[in-house]
Amino acid sequence: MKKRERKDKKNLLKKVYFFECKRCAKCCSSEKILVTCTHKDLQKLYEYLGSIEKLLEFIAFYQPKNEKHSLLLKEKMKVPAFKTLRGLAYIGLLKKPNSSECIFLKGNSCLIYPIRPRACENYPLTFSLDEKGVLKVGVAESAKLLKNSCKGLLSPASKRTFLKKDVEKLGIDTVRELRRLHYLAKIWNEMVDNGIIVPTVRNLLLFLLEKDNNSLISATVDAKI
Repeated sequence: MKKRERKDKKNLLKKVYFFECKRCAKCCSSEKILVTCTHKDLQKLYEYLGSIEKLLEFIAFYQPKNEKHSLLLKEKMKVPAFKTLRGLAYIGLLKKPNSSECIFLKGNSCLIYPIRPRACENYPLTFSLDEKGVLKVGVAESAKLLKNSCKGLLSPASKRTFLKKDVEKLGIDTVRELRRLHYLAKIWNEMVDNGIIVPTVRNLLLFLLEKDNNSLISATVDAKI
């Protein structure tokens, strides 16, 4: 390991993130937050809901409004866009009609908390790898820009802390999952371009839910991490 990499690794492990969820539900109801879903999130939701039809009732395919918006989303989104019959789309949880609240929010409680998406599990932390492959931990822009969006973040009176080793494991698991998803998106989008598959949302979900396919992807991508 090079000197700079060792230094970055050391700096990461020195950080202690204080956090205690206050159950204010602001992260679940903000118009500035879109809860995206990975293939693993979709698998858990599918198993919970029991069918593709039910799954389609609770997720949405969010599309850029224009080219400028498309470039902005591509820069900010951690998840990839998938080609559909209506164009590129990002998969995420549906919001309630005429509301910015998550479809699974009831009062201030999450109806699917044990199987909540990776983005919710990580919030307000974000993870990425730098050009040297060193894990970087950050804080979601929404938690920083919206003054009161996350009252539990870095609270001095917090009773809970993200332990350094837990942060590192969560980060590595997240990066691996996102890499697998990007690889799946590459395969799907190439199949669509080559006319191998009709890009209906149902076909896309079946593709992402195929466990044997995901196992192959996992083995291929993990070998590169």
